[in-house]
Parts: sequence; C-alpha cells; structure tokens
Amino acid sequence: MNKNRLIKLSKLVVITILMYFLGYLRDFIFVTINDESSAVYYHDIRPVLPDFMNFISTMDYKHLLQLKLLFTILFALLFFLIAFFGIYLLFKEKTYRQLCAIFYVSLFLVSSLFVITGIAFPSFSDHAYNISRNLMHIAQSPFTILFLFMVIYYHKNARTS
Repeated sequence: MNKNRLIKLSKLVVITILMYFLGYLRDFIFVTINDESSAVYYHDIRPVLPDFMNFISTMDYKHLLQLKLLFTILFALLFFLIAFFGIYLLFKEKTYRQLCAIFYVSLFLVSSLFVITGIAFPSFSDHAYNISRNLMHIAQSPFTILFLFMVIYYHKNARTS
C-alpha cells in the first residue's frame, strides 16, 4: 500500500471514530433529556442522572425542551463540521465542500420552514414538528456524512474513468 493511500485511510478511520463517538454522545444526551422531560411532564420519579448531566435536574419542562433545541443545533453543527472537514481532508475539492454546506443548510432551512408553518397553522403543528424533527435527525446522523462521502467518491471516480 502506498504512503498516500495509507494517509487517506488513516484520515477516514479518524473521521469514522469521531462520527461514532459524536453519534453515541448525541444519543446518550438526548435519551437522558427525554427521560428527565418525561418524568417532569408526568410528575413521575426522576431518573438518576450522570454527573455531567446533573445540571438538568432542576429544569422545568419548558427549559428541557429549549435545551433539546440548543443541543439539536449544536449536534447538527458538529456533524456538519465533521463532514465538511472530512471532505476537505479526503477530497480536497472546493465543489464538494460547497455541496456539503448546501446540503446541511438546506436541511436546516427546510426544517425551519416546517417549524414556522407549524407556528402559523396550529392545526398542522404536530405534523410540522415531526417533519422538522426528522429532518434534523438526518443532519445529526453519521449516515448523512457517509452518504455524502459515497456520492462524492462515486462522482470523483465516474469523472476520472
């Protein structure tokens, strides 16, 4: 295996590990907040929280939902950054980084439009929220990054052959 290929493979391994751990952390944080939210909403016994999540133990339901929104934006941004820098490290072409940025911005904008639609039309708010939430799940998924990598890899190889 030549040195260039080994370096590229090493970068891919590091990106994959970052995606895995970020996805695991995201899932853990959201499950913890959802458990706490459920206990607060239903006036149930509150779950035992991990030390680094103890700060949510005094939050009311409204603030827990706001925290979820903040974490949604944060994790979507982190997944975007991993995708963007991964594409930069592996493919080097500005066009592919622009594709990545357009893809993530589009997900965010369409999701935001559904939120606004849900606010403007309260009878549609549950559906709008679910659509918006699912779009943001796409933005916070390692599969989105892998999908972008595969599309770019295919495009790059189709162009050179």
